Amino acid sequence: MNKIKGIWNDGGCKPEKRIRGIRIGSYSKGQGEAMRWRIVNTLSGKKKIETFPSRMAAVQRYDEIASLVEQEGKNFQLTPTERAAIVAWRAHRQARLMASKNSITLDKAIHQVIEWEERQDEARPTVSEMFLKFASHKDKEAKGRNSERAMENTVRELREIETMIALLGQNARISVFDDEVALKGIEERLHDSIVGRKGGYPSKTTIARYRRHLNVFLNWLVKRGVIIRNPSNLLPDIQEDEPPREVYSVEELNRILFTAQKALPSAVPWLALGAFCGIRPRELSRLTWEDIDRQGNLVKVHHGKSKTGRARFVPLPDVCEKWLEWANNAGIPSSGYIVPGDTPQRREGAQRRVINALKAMGVEWKHDALRHSFASYACAMYEDYPRVSAWLGNSVSVMEKHYRQARRKDEAEAWFNVYPRKEGE
Repeated sequence: MNKIKGIWNDGGCKPEKRIRGIRIGSYSKGQGEAMRWRIVNTLSGKKKIETFPSRMAAVQRYDEIASLVEQEGKNFQLTPTERAAIVAWRAHRQARLMASKNSITLDKAIHQVIEWEERQDEARPTVSEMFLKFASHKDKEAKGRNSERAMENTVRELREIETMIALLGQNARISVFDDEVALKGIEERLHDSIVGRKGGYPSKTTIARYRRHLNVFLNWLVKRGVIIRNPSNLLPDIQEDEPPREVYSVEELNRILFTAQKALPSAVPWLALGAFCGIRPRELSRLTWEDIDRQGNLVKVHHGKSKTGRARFVPLPDVCEKWLEWANNAGIPSSGYIVPGDTPQRREGAQRRVINALKAMGVEWKHDALRHSFASYACAMYEDYPRVSAWLGNSVSVMEKHYRQARRKDEAEAWFNVYPRKEGE
């Protein structure tokens, strides 16, 4: 195989930025063999080699790596407190070494603390375990009152608490209540999980009742020393009856997909499936390429991967198929998970990193707006709310109340006509 030849000065297309520690160039296995392109990444201290069939695919991958490196550099800025801690550690270590005493390095000290905290988390009970104890306590308390009304209220309270904590997942540790972040996520998902009395999203009063019941459980945990404080005290006031559901314009979708096409090609498949099939972000992290029937133009969201626990089929429109085809031609494998990563946590982390990278490149990211946009434009395109609600895994009442006449049909046609740009455009 011939030695890799750099491409920076050969007059062809090249990456936007040059990153020290990452080489890009062309090579061939021998005379008469086809030219291939390669990226050699030594940033981690170990050599990692990626090979591509086309120059454009290699350049796009290089730009993607460069963007992530640049973003990580911005994230790795020490605060004054962190700098002071490093200075104090250096003085401490130097003093111990001068006194002929052992002193571990900073990286080992940090890893030991991380491992200790993880062991502490594992030693703590799960939310489900503590809820069973709480439910037993409340049941005995209600029976002691010898009142049918007290039992009815307790059953309802426990049912609503169980609905909320189920949104955390079956194996969630009690450490999720160390701050208010988990509670915010529960309330956001609760809006999509229950339907109000008049259809559509639950009212402000309903959400307040759910929060009040969960607050009883959290106070019980505090009294028993299971958690230090009740995180619900840190939550903001409950929003109005229906939280704003933001929708992208066609121009904004262009910006997202074409930016990803240029700098983040590995993200193109799940971004396209979100925009043109309306699949939830967490469901996307569970999907594999094998879930996509490209001959039958369908995406199957299996019951184990669906948020609702119910399987559903979603049509694969031509525009989405063309984006998937572009991604495969750019070197993205057509097997394995749609979102890169070997564990659910790493795949969800990959999605967050892509979102942060898009924001760093000037793209406005709106929470869950790809799905909301698909729902709005699909309703305008087909005017068949039961069918669209089935694709989304939502109730018809939510669809009719929230997405009716949200967008015009000509806007919908434009949305489903955002195709990949050809090389050079």
